[in-house]
Amino acid sequence: MRNVKFKLSGMENFCNYIDPIEISFEEGKLILVTGPNGCGKTTLLQSIPFTLYGITSDGMRGDDVVNNKIEKNCHTWVHFDVDEDKYLIDRYHKHSKYGNTVILNKNGVDIKKGQREVLPEIEKIIAPRKLFSNTLLFGQNVKDFFTDLTDTEKKDIFRKVLQLDEYVEYYDETNKRLKESNLSITNMDNEKSIKISLLNDAKTQILTLNKIKIDFETKKIQDIRESKDRIKELEKHKNIIEEKISKYNQEDLNIDDIKKEIFILNQKLSNINIELTKSKNSIEEQKKIKESEFKNSVLESREKINEEFSILEKENRENKEVILDEFDKKINEKDNEINKLNNEIFQIDVHKNSLSISIQEIIDNVIDSDISICPTCKQEINEETKGDLKKEIDNSQLKIKELDQKISINNEEILKIKELKSKIIFERTQKDENFNSIYSSLVGKKQLNLKNIQDRLVQALAKLENIYEEQIDNSKKDSKEEEKEIQENLNILEKEEEIKNDLITKFEELKKNVKDIDHDIDTINVLIREKGKEEYDKTQLISYIKKVGNIEDEIKNLEIDKNEKIKEIERLEFWKKGFSSVGIPSLLIDDSIPFLNQRVSYYLDLISNGRYIVSFDTLDTTKSGEFRDKIAVNVLDNNSKANSRIQLSGGQTRLVDIATILTLNDLQSNVQDMSFNLLLFDEIFDALDSENTRLVSNVLRRSTSNKSVVIISHRHVDQLEADEILELY
Repeated sequence: MRNVKFKLSGMENFCNYIDPIEISFEEGKLILVTGPNGCGKTTLLQSIPFTLYGITSDGMRGDDVVNNKIEKNCHTWVHFDVDEDKYLIDRYHKHSKYGNTVILNKNGVDIKKGQREVLPEIEKIIAPRKLFSNTLLFGQNVKDFFTDLTDTEKKDIFRKVLQLDEYVEYYDETNKRLKESNLSITNMDNEKSIKISLLNDAKTQILTLNKIKIDFETKKIQDIRESKDRIKELEKHKNIIEEKISKYNQEDLNIDDIKKEIFILNQKLSNINIELTKSKNSIEEQKKIKESEFKNSVLESREKINEEFSILEKENRENKEVILDEFDKKINEKDNEINKLNNEIFQIDVHKNSLSISIQEIIDNVIDSDISICPTCKQEINEETKGDLKKEIDNSQLKIKELDQKISINNEEILKIKELKSKIIFERTQKDENFNSIYSSLVGKKQLNLKNIQDRLVQALAKLENIYEEQIDNSKKDSKEEEKEIQENLNILEKEEEIKNDLITKFEELKKNVKDIDHDIDTINVLIREKGKEEYDKTQLISYIKKVGNIEDEIKNLEIDKNEKIKEIERLEFWKKGFSSVGIPSLLIDDSIPFLNQRVSYYLDLISNGRYIVSFDTLDTTKSGEFRDKIAVNVLDNNSKANSRIQLSGGQTRLVDIATILTLNDLQSNVQDMSFNLLLFDEIFDALDSENTRLVSNVLRRSTSNKSVVIISHRHVDQLEADEILELY
């Protein structure tokens, strides 16, 4: 049996606890925690499920448990032993050093860290959270106590106690393997079908390859016969060509003399062209000299025109700058006069605003105020002084009117100056336009003169071109008659050369044809010898014959494997039924019912003198084949004959709950071969009268033989025979 022994639990900055506090658990002790409401009794026990699972029995987690005053460094811890191993679990939240985390230590070594790693390990070595809350802890605000759970939730707790989940896993794994085996048979049938198809294809290929072999031998004989016939045709054609060659041998095919005469005539033509080119080059050189003389003359004329334009343009520009500068000075003078008047207006406005502010302060603080206070000395002002101040206001207002008149005079003066400035600007614009007109006239005259010079140059060059073209044409006429005579003789010789070349080409082609025919005959003879040596390649045929044998063996092996898989399916079907709801789990549930009923009756006899009867029962299998691990809890009050938990009062329900949690605790120890040294009860005596309290206390006292029982209560304290009392304030 595996022994789980809780040693102590502690907390710091947890809920309403700030300072560190610990509670130790000793076997054989009944510890009573008492005190007024709100002193933190329940918190002592809530720290245990929070440390183990990260949530209290009433659903608090995270920031909910951090002390509201400190608002950080929440730390809870639990020490427990499992057989010879010593465990320590520390849970931190909003901690300045560890942040939000949980650490599980085994024999002095941290083995798990973080909720994802620690929670599965705690549920493995101790119990799942709901099982803990229904076998070790009775809380007044527990959200998921067994008798309040839905059928599905009761089913989950009962599975955990009886360890039925592993049979669900066995069933699922068996069902998975059964599906895999059925799939394997389907795959084998598909594979066999494919193999049969491949076998038929291979046999068809063998028939085809045998036919190809026969066709190969037939074609080989036919190819040799056709090659021999081809040789005979080539020999006939060769004899015809040799007769033509003998005729060509009788012709004169020498063309060297003709080539020499053609060479001499081409040399004469070349000399004529050379002389013509020399004459043309001489004429071109003279032409270039004349063109250069014309262009130099034009360049000098252009430079003279540009110099004259520069002198006139400079004179016009300088006159323009002098006259326009005088106008700009006048404009600047007018701008200065305007700026001066604007500055005077600004100064008058400043003085005027200062007077207006002073008048308004006197009116606000003295004239319109119920109690006249001097803004400077903060003393009350008499009526005589008020009269003086009013006179001062009148004088200031007269000054403001005078200042407004000065501003008006200055604005009129500014308008007159602006009119004079506009006239000066207009005159300046006219002068500027006159100078621009003179400049445009100079530019136009310059461009006209340059164009006239360019036109005369173009005319002179065109006339020069005509003169030298005539000289070149005369030179060409002189050489053209001699060239014509030579070309006629050259054409006659080239025709003779072409005729003889054609004869020579045909003669050479005939000789080449004879060589080609001899080569073709030799090639065909080689092909005939090679064709005679050719044998049909049986590699592919042999390969298909082997393939047929291999496929037939594979089909036999598939049939053997399929028979083995069918036997395996029969075994899996047996175990699937064994692991199903009507198999082993059903037997285990049925076996546990007598134990549950015996233990719950035992506890109810002790705490109610047999008044209440609670029995556990299983439900029949549903049509869908759902597991038979649903538990029905039947309740009967022998006095009132109430037969439903909802018909019981609060005290009656409390007695049923106490008997149930003690029964589930016994079932867990009996089934899982595991013992716990701890039972926790929070306000267990609420709704109980003195007699029921006495009976329950006796039962809990008996439980301390091998456990540490911790009871939180603020009622019936005197009736409890506690070994240790923790009184909180």
